[in-house]
Order: sequence, then structure tokens, then C-alpha cells
Amino acid sequence: MLSFNLSQHIPNVNNGEKLKIYNSYPENSEFGYIKVPKQEQKVRHYPLNTIAASIEMWRDIMGIAQINDSNHLSQVILDELGAKMLQGPQLRDSELWFADEALASYKIDLWLKRR
Repeated sequence: MLSFNLSQHIPNVNNGEKLKIYNSYPENSEFGYIKVPKQEQKVRHYPLNTIAASIEMWRDIMGIAQINDSNHLSQVILDELGAKMLQGPQLRDSELWFADEALASYKIDLWLKRR
């Protein structure tokens, strides 16, 4: 995605903004919420291309202070989403297709509640 006006897409840290979410789905739309299978709930859906945060903020949101290697990252994803979701074909519009957005949306939801 090319952004020509970066100020609309980057958190304004000078004003204490840590996370910037823009052009997300409206809450009352068909895509306003996304299912988080392991937690068996729906949370507000934040498409990944509409979120901006620093690396430090992403680590805080995701609850991951440090990733040691790809095996560690894989285990974190399995722990959060559940192995069942990550099995089967990756069909367009399936839960697996949206796994990254489900995880990010779930973690953002938790982070916003903690604030």
C-alpha cells in the first residue's frame, strides 16, 4: 500500500499516540467483527493494513517481549490460535485465511481493555 500523506498513517508520538488504526471496518458492517477460534468469541476486526505502531508497541500489544527464533514464534501462534485452526487448507475467506488478522484484532482488543 502506498501512502502519500504519512501523517494520516503514523501514530503521532508527540501527542502520546501509540497506536493508529484507520479505515477499519465499521462496527455494524458484515466485516466489523472477526472470530477468534480458540477463545470462541468475536472481537472488533482490525485489518492489518489499517494499523500502525512502533515495534515496541507491537510487542506490548502482542504480549511478546522477545521472539527467540521461528520455532518460538510458531509456538506463540499455536498457543494463541489453537492448533486446530492452523490445520486444513488455506481457502480464501476461511478462518485460516484471516488468522493473522484474528490474532492481531484479539490482541488489540485485550490491549485496549487494559488501557
